[in-house]
Amino acid sequence: MSRREDIVDGSEARSRSYGLVYTCNLGWLDLGHMNPREVRPNAGASALWRQIQSGGPDASAPWCAWPYGRASCGPGPGNAARGIDMPVAARRDTTIRFPDGGTGFKIVSTQQLGKRLGLGMAVRSSYQREYVVRHRLGELQKRSVALAVFMEVSLGFERMQGKFPFGFVSGGSSFSLEDLVSNLVGFYIAIGTVTKAHVLDAARPVSKAAALAIWDRDGSVGSRKSREFTPQLTPDSGYDDGHACRDDCIGQPRLFPAFLASITPAAKGRLFMDLPRP
Repeated sequence: MSRREDIVDGSEARSRSYGLVYTCNLGWLDLGHMNPREVRPNAGASALWRQIQSGGPDASAPWCAWPYGRASCGPGPGNAARGIDMPVAARRDTTIRFPDGGTGFKIVSTQQLGKRLGLGMAVRSSYQREYVVRHRLGELQKRSVALAVFMEVSLGFERMQGKFPFGFVSGGSSFSLEDLVSNLVGFYIAIGTVTKAHVLDAARPVSKAAALAIWDRDGSVGSRKSREFTPQLTPDSGYDDGHACRDDCIGQPRLFPAFLASITPAAKGRLFMDLPRP
């Protein structure tokens, strides 16, 4: 959970990897969440995008073969009318198929959070989902699938953080005001349609003094929840700098930048689906 002491001056946002800033057009942003790169396997938006760009072999699962075939495995031989005279090749088919018979490749998407306990000890919570993505998608379709997966995993991770015992690791930061918007920014940076500098130019971070005044007036980001990927803006961004009343957001449209809504998340079913389970 972001704390008051994490707030940094908006002029430092470009050069910092961590910290919390308030912006005129995107509200609170967590600079750490905006970084799409993770060192852990399959974690973060960059890892997700690499998997979708790279593709892979046909996804399969042993429980899709005869006689265990599940309806969720699609219309392949493993789900055809069965009998002891079924060809051996059909019995052994473990391929996962979409309802129209098409095949895809498996991807894994993870989000994680760690907490240091001291004395060299740490605890970590993670949320992971597995999917099948249809082969031979176009670039725009890949982006649409990637955003849908990223949003679903982000929401699942936030829900998990609100449950015992995972809340101990997160410090109760489930759906903290800055989380989902910062995640969305990180996604667009990961797929290469924007840069961090581009986002910050459009967002317009305010000074540290202004951000502290907003925090003190509106309350902490953790005390106010948001389950949407759109920002909640303060109704009053003014502050007293000790000499005069100022407002760093005067002249700003206070609107969500259009380039962060340029991709429509795909509906699950045709271009991607959950990996079938036994």
